[in-house]
Amino acid sequence: MRRLKPGIEISDIVLVAAESFGVEPEQILTKGKKKNLARDVAIYLSRNLTGRSGKDLGEHFGNVSGATITMRHKAMADQIKKNKKLNSRINRLEKQIFKN
Repeated sequence: MRRLKPGIEISDIVLVAAESFGVEPEQILTKGKKKNLARDVAIYLSRNLTGRSGKDLGEHFGNVSGATITMRHKAMADQIKKNKKLNSRINRLEKQIFKN
């Protein structure tokens, strides 16, 4: 479900995800590391909450293609459907982002 919040920035989402996963924001913004759940969550939330294009998000997340953003978003959406703990975590992060 796409819920846009006016004025929300990708950097806000990255900071919330980094704090939740106990990583530095740079680990989320840098491409190349496989199985980076914090990065995938930040991409997923950024796509859902900002309304920015895949190309724009790709530039922010280490100059990856818009197709990469779409693939990571779809993979996260599939994981969220299967994993109740991950779904709950995403919901908590969304609430935290909306409070800020």
